[in-house]
Amino acid sequence: MRIFCVAAALSIALWIGSIAPAASNDDADRLKLKALSEEAGLILDEQAQLQPVTEKLAKEGEQLDAVEQMLRAESIAVNESVNKYNEANKGLERAFQEHAQRCPKESDDKELVESCNAMAVGLKGTAQKLEHERPALQARQQELKQRIEQHNAARKEWALHRRDHEARLQANRGDCDHWVTGAKPFLASEGFKAFAKKAGNPPACEASKLAEAVALPPEQAVVRMQPCLKALAPKP
Repeated sequence: MRIFCVAAALSIALWIGSIAPAASNDDADRLKLKALSEEAGLILDEQAQLQPVTEKLAKEGEQLDAVEQMLRAESIAVNESVNKYNEANKGLERAFQEHAQRCPKESDDKELVESCNAMAVGLKGTAQKLEHERPALQARQQELKQRIEQHNAARKEWALHRRDHEARLQANRGDCDHWVTGAKPFLASEGFKAFAKKAGNPPACEASKLAEAVALPPEQAVVRMQPCLKALAPKP
């Protein structure tokens, strides 16, 4: 009788010992599920914060591109006006030289004098017209130069903001990639299957949906996979 009791005691002890690892694995799986769910939440929170900035920078970039095209067109127009003005000035100089060669200071030729005087009046009018146009053209050049400088400064500031934002986006992508790498083994584990079964096999945890999610870029995969983990995570 004593032998039987000892054997029973040993049998119970061995049985209790045999279930300890299972309990330990269950706890580990539960902790893994919680960690993955919480980490995915943090990653997605950061994505939500980054997205408006991404959209804002994209819109500002489009606006800067549009302004740049407009400034290029205006710069071409101003350069054409300056070239036209300079050509007119050169033509006027040639006309004055021609007048000086053709028209003596004094002459008995009445027709020549009248012709030269009329030519001089015309040249004077042209000179006055060009002189009147010069300040407006210079002001136009200066105004355009200031706008180009302002645009270049805005473009530089935007580029700095975009560079800093891209660094944050890249860090988030790295976090996503790391998360997906860690989530894949868990999703294929028996522990995950047990949690899914216990939760009533939520639609978000269907094998086909998870397979599609894993095939996506990491930042999109986290979005698709997190609802499943939230559905399985124990409620507080």
